Amino acid sequence: MKPTLKQILAWNYPPSSRVARWDRRVLMGVINLSLFVVLLGTVADVLQLNFSWQVSTETPLHLEMTGARWTWLTLDPSIVAPDVKKSLPAGVEPWSLSAGVKVEPNSFASRVLILLTSVPLNGLLFAIIWMVRKIVQTTIGTDEAEGDPFIRANVRRLQIIAALLLVEPLIESWSTMAESELLLRAVPKLPPETIFLQYDLGSAFVFFGVGILVFVLAEVFKSGVHLREDVEGLV
Repeated sequence: MKPTLKQILAWNYPPSSRVARWDRRVLMGVINLSLFVVLLGTVADVLQLNFSWQVSTETPLHLEMTGARWTWLTLDPSIVAPDVKKSLPAGVEPWSLSAGVKVEPNSFASRVLILLTSVPLNGLLFAIIWMVRKIVQTTIGTDEAEGDPFIRANVRRLQIIAALLLVEPLIESWSTMAESELLLRAVPKLPPETIFLQYDLGSAFVFFGVGILVFVLAEVFKSGVHLREDVEGLV
């Protein structure tokens, strides 16, 4: 069935039309690509295959794959570089200094810490995208039938997504602590008091807020499911 221009503009065309088929393919293709990228990154982290690239005047592009992992260290400039403030103009204060640290997975503890810095968050992201994929599949339907998002399975999926969003700050804090311990082990000669341990509370509030909104959306879906079941029971 060929959709009309009005149906195309209103996104209300038959599920068997060519436009609907392409919409479903593009949408599912984007979601599947996201899943593949997250899965590929997780596998690379588990196998500790780290890719690094560098651009400079001497080497336009240097790309390498190594088992070592580069991470960033934030230092207190008042301790490691006390003379920096003297060279700065009035009103400018050195807040922090960043340094790159090359961490070699040369022990069991360092390998475990490297995994803890990224794999849990990757797994959480993969689970969220997987749940979204399932919801989208029930929403867009097939060539033969319309989609139906108001089902009990989607209520459960939204509740799981909300729970994952709420625990994300906790998992991220574990990853931050693992990275801090990894840095202290990688540079044991660096006094701990020179290192800034930073954690972004703003992102935690964002995840909490989004998680609560998804919980509310799950309740809306749940009410829609109950209303449909009541109507169907009266027919």
